[in-house]
Amino acid sequence: MTKLKLSFLLIPAILFLGFSVLDNDLNLGFEKVTFKSRAVGWYSGGGGKVPGDQTGYLGEVDSKTVHSGKYSMHLKYLKGDGFGVATNSIDVGRVRGKMIRYSGWIKTRNVGGQSKHNLDGYAGLWWRVDGPDNKSLAFNNMQDSLFNGTHNWKHFSFELPVAENATNINFGVLMGGKGEAWFDGLTIDTNGVRYLGK
Repeated sequence: MTKLKLSFLLIPAILFLGFSVLDNDLNLGFEKVTFKSRAVGWYSGGGGKVPGDQTGYLGEVDSKTVHSGKYSMHLKYLKGDGFGVATNSIDVGRVRGKMIRYSGWIKTRNVGGQSKHNLDGYAGLWWRVDGPDNKSLAFNNMQDSLFNGTHNWKHFSFELPVAENATNINFGVLMGGKGEAWFDGLTIDTNGVRYLGK
């Protein structure tokens, strides 16, 4: 498998994120929902390098397949060669100089196939820290885990440092390839202490 970071591919999705919640509730459990079945504070749908990629995936909350609470985030392949993504952002001023542990639950159904971005289909969490001039300072999208196929709920987590000169943080969940995936119960810990609630 050709290794390719999705950091630059997430930029179009991030640009749509003009409504992110930057207070004490990032809606990490997807329990706050709009009338259009969208999670408050989240962009969800398709992502990629061109606008056409952004119509290839469904991104909405699901009340039937959940790990906890009433809702989960659901990404489902529809067409094309992009990838599915749900994106949020966090107030970088609250976490500069700290170690982040980002965790969540993932369930998959028939996730697989390869996209034009040379990524085997998989579902994962992702986190990106940017610095001056939008330079990526830290990035993880769980590409090495290759969590695909069909699986019941499984817990994942990873750690990343937030540099003192960080200027922006975006994070979320993603799915490449065909199939569908659900995400629930996200948590953020800073230096071992739970940061934000549900």
